[in-house]
Amino acid sequence: MSIVCAAIKNNQVAIAADTQLSFGCLNVGASDLKNCTKLYRVNNSIVGTVGWKAMSTMLEVIIDQKSELFNLGNRIDIYTSLMRLHHVMKTHYFLETGGGDSQPVESMQLQALIINNSGIYEISRYREVNQYKRFWAIGSGQEYSLGAMEVLFDSGKNAQQLVEAGVIAAAKFDDGCSLPATSQMMPLNIEQHVAMVN
Repeated sequence: MSIVCAAIKNNQVAIAADTQLSFGCLNVGASDLKNCTKLYRVNNSIVGTVGWKAMSTMLEVIIDQKSELFNLGNRIDIYTSLMRLHHVMKTHYFLETGGGDSQPVESMQLQALIINNSGIYEISRYREVNQYKRFWAIGSGQEYSLGAMEVLFDSGKNAQQLVEAGVIAAAKFDDGCSLPATSQMMPLNIEQHVAMVN
């Protein structure tokens, strides 16, 4: 799988991901894989994906060709964008939405973290959108990343150092992740962020 971590600290928001690609028990690292990034810039946001590489490739193509589909400024706008994206994925990219009888809605088979100047958002396969106040992680090794960021949050580390520490912890203890990490940071609009999480 993969690990993606995001954190907010000192009016900055950052995101980091590992660079491993897995095919079952076969792992390919950044030294051999040219397209190892899991972070994609779309408009004023950065999206980090975990899960099937087919889904991140699909997302990368849609971002490149139809960036107007993405309005990621708040939870509701993200949800609305996911509904448009889901339709495009099914209609033009042959998305397989199947799953068990217990799933609430069609799956879009995509799990990601989004950062922008309003904060951190998580999207699930069923288009659930959550916003986080301090930090979050998704993917393989999530528990290790969350623990590392919790322990280090009140230290002198900035947002980028926090997310990189989260990826390092996951890569050390979970075989679904490996280094090097890639990371990006941007300024947080603190007034917008506070208004949205309160």
